[in-house]
Amino acid sequence: METWFAPTQPGALPAARKVLVLAPHPDDEIFGCGGAVALYARQAVPVHVHILTDGGGYAPDAQREQIRVTRHEESRRALAHLGAGIDSSFGPYQDRALLKESSLIAHMVTLLEQHQPQLVIAPSPWEIHPDHQACARAAAAAVNQWRRRAQADVGLMLYEIGSPLKTNLLLDITSVWAVKEQAMQSFASQLQQQDYIRHVKGLNSYRTYTLPREVRYAEAFHYLSADDMAAMDSGTDPAPASRNLAVQYLDRWVESALQSASVHAEDLQQALLAQKEHSAQLELQRERREQQQEQESQQHQQEILRYQQQMQQQMLQQARESELQRQEHMRLQREIQLLQQQVLASEEALQQQQRAHEQQLTQALQVIEALHASTSWRVTAPLRALRRWLR
Repeated sequence: METWFAPTQPGALPAARKVLVLAPHPDDEIFGCGGAVALYARQAVPVHVHILTDGGGYAPDAQREQIRVTRHEESRRALAHLGAGIDSSFGPYQDRALLKESSLIAHMVTLLEQHQPQLVIAPSPWEIHPDHQACARAAAAAVNQWRRRAQADVGLMLYEIGSPLKTNLLLDITSVWAVKEQAMQSFASQLQQQDYIRHVKGLNSYRTYTLPREVRYAEAFHYLSADDMAAMDSGTDPAPASRNLAVQYLDRWVESALQSASVHAEDLQQALLAQKEHSAQLELQRERREQQQEQESQQHQQEILRYQQQMQQQMLQQARESELQRQEHMRLQREIQLLQQQVLASEEALQQQQRAHEQQLTQALQVIEALHASTSWRVTAPLRALRRWLR
């Protein structure tokens, strides 16, 4: 009963002389079908990998060129790990814009005419990413157009990445898991955003659930042979292997509605992102204004602080000068008091000297008077002259 839902044995790699892999973004070719590509490389089957978009996501135009260069170079390095005989090319489309590209089917038909593959590997219509869905629908339409135009027998093998598909083919990739894991490590720019290696490893490990124990890793595909594609295109009842997928592709009304809804949803998503970016810019401007105001406030506070410091320094300087003046005044007062004391002492000394002189003079006058009163004229003559002189 389990075989109604998933194979219980690993399937054989579909035979092909050339293989064309279509990837919406750089890394889908490794995450989704890197094991199958490595197995074809081991069988020396030429594989051409065409990556449709730049992988720029929602990045602004100014950054897209650098992102494109980086992601395309990562894909080249990753494919080099899978083996020889694998080449690559890149489409002209922007990431998340494939739903709007009316030239997508014609672009794929040109690739088919150029590479003449017997097998095309593309994402499944069960994928959740709008670019994956657009690539899946365009791949089926392009294969049918080219098959009718060139009368070519070409099969379509659909891989899974973001959403499990209804599988009818499980490929045992245990023998090439190491090179697939090494190739996935090349996408450094994407691994910074999400641990994709862990997710893909979990998916490829889970796909061994219905397989024998010795199968450690498997990739799941929905394989439509050339006969299945012819049955789908003719409108006849398709083979059981492709009946579920045929319903997806042949119901034009559902496909048109899905595409219209997807485009509308993508437009809304881009509008929301633009609004979010605008809000982020406004928030950034507000933060910058606040930062500027904060800086101006800090500068004003610093100026006030410097003014206060200057005033304090001036007040301290004035206080020091006042203290020096006070000390100088006190010193002068002490000197004046000392001088006054010295003057008083000098005056006292002079008065004492004057009194001493007066006493001496009085004594001399007394002597003179005594001599003058003497009866000896000869003796007293000089004294009388001196007395007259003194008078």
